[in-house]
Amino acid sequence: MAEHRWSLYVDESGDFGDPERGVVIGGVLVRGLRVEPSAIREALERIAPGLPWPLHANRLGLPAWLAAAHATRQALLRSGNEFAADRRQVLIDAWHRVRELHPARAEIIEAELTDGAERRKTVDAARFLSKDLVGHEHKVAHAMTRELRADIARVFAGLQVEAFHIVFAGESEVGQEIEGDRYLALLPSLTRRAAKIVARAGGPAVIRLQILERNVADPVIDRTENLHLRHLRSALAAGRVGQVRTVTEGIQVFRGDVDPLLVCADFAANRGLFPCTSKEPLRVTEELLTRMLQRPMHSGEPPRSHLAASGIAEDIEQGKASPVIRPPVRRWAIEQAEAWQGQP
Repeated sequence: MAEHRWSLYVDESGDFGDPERGVVIGGVLVRGLRVEPSAIREALERIAPGLPWPLHANRLGLPAWLAAAHATRQALLRSGNEFAADRRQVLIDAWHRVRELHPARAEIIEAELTDGAERRKTVDAARFLSKDLVGHEHKVAHAMTRELRADIARVFAGLQVEAFHIVFAGESEVGQEIEGDRYLALLPSLTRRAAKIVARAGGPAVIRLQILERNVADPVIDRTENLHLRHLRSALAAGRVGQVRTVTEGIQVFRGDVDPLLVCADFAANRGLFPCTSKEPLRVTEELLTRMLQRPMHSGEPPRSHLAASGIAEDIEQGKASPVIRPPVRRWAIEQAEAWQGQP
């Protein structure tokens, strides 16, 4: 019997360098894509004409960055809407005002928007300048951000595929103790969850992993370096469940030629950060993610969650520990592990 072919597109969100800050890894799991990737890119670019490609989710939530984008690139959201033009002018005026106050920081953002090359200092500069926007300007920027996010989620909902799931992996506890690199310790939880979802669909299958480049701590050479194929061995091993195996398709850089489905993964991870770092029950967490992303957060019969967690939750899922919910354990993490307990 031929293997079903799946693809898993992966990105992360959160500060992996601060153990007290929550993090999440998100994945877009796809089988049988019926459109060319270029069509997905076109759909995403139509949402925000004029904004640089690839759309980066963490930029869209920064009011000063949106203001600079409108002033610098003449990006016009909902171009046929007169009210949008009024809102656009509010942001342009706001940008000219804050630019006069902090020209050096403003130039960092403008440089990125002009040449499309992302800069590490941009987010800090945009956060700083956003503090100088007044109440009405913030409201306009946040309204535009909500519209952008809702439109991107509608692209998810309208994808022409045989199967499409969004999966997440977070940590069971706040301040969870980690051996080695935090990202690499969490990634196997994601690939295992994806493989279990695929296994429940039946038949032999291969999951091809597409992942965005990032820095990781390499224990062999005792320094931080770019993610490499050798760093993914644990994740690939965890992604072997029954007749399902996971292989590496490639590591991509977030730039103009990036696969549009990795842009979708970036957006999913960004939206998943708050729900997956909360301590809410599983039902509440799944409902919030479903509203944000316009996709169900469980599948199969009986339904099982698309969320996973490392640490104590993983031990519970594998029958190595008893369920217990105590601070700082995340309730959703324990509940999803209990539901998956006993599954292959």
